[in-house]
Amino acid sequence: VEMGSKLKLLNPFGLSSAPPTTSLPMIERAFEMGWAFAVTKTFTLDKDLPTNVTPRIYSINETQHTFANIELISEKTAKYWCEGSKALKAKYPNHVLIASIMASTQLRDWEELIRLCTSEGHF
Repeated sequence: VEMGSKLKLLNPFGLSSAPPTTSLPMIERAFEMGWAFAVTKTFTLDKDLPTNVTPRIYSINETQHTFANIELISEKTAKYWCEGSKALKAKYPNHVLIASIMASTQLRDWEELIRLCTSEGHF
């Protein structure tokens, strides 16, 4: 599957930034099972690491039986994702790994995170 001239996927099946992409071993298992791409859980600079609350999934209301998930950002560091992406891409060079990133409103934070992803990571 080709998307434009730059992005080529083994197939149209992939995982979005969600609980199934919480860790590199989970993404690796998805690649082993045939998924073509994965978007990491959203990560940020170490200074902005979140403190997740519990419960992370809660009922919106009792009559509709709907739930919300408030686990939005990875508790893992940018270093974890960048270093791990190298090993994952070495093992699965034809799979696509996309970094989901978030930074503060400061341009320098975005630039640092992008630098980490492009120079130290394999996204």
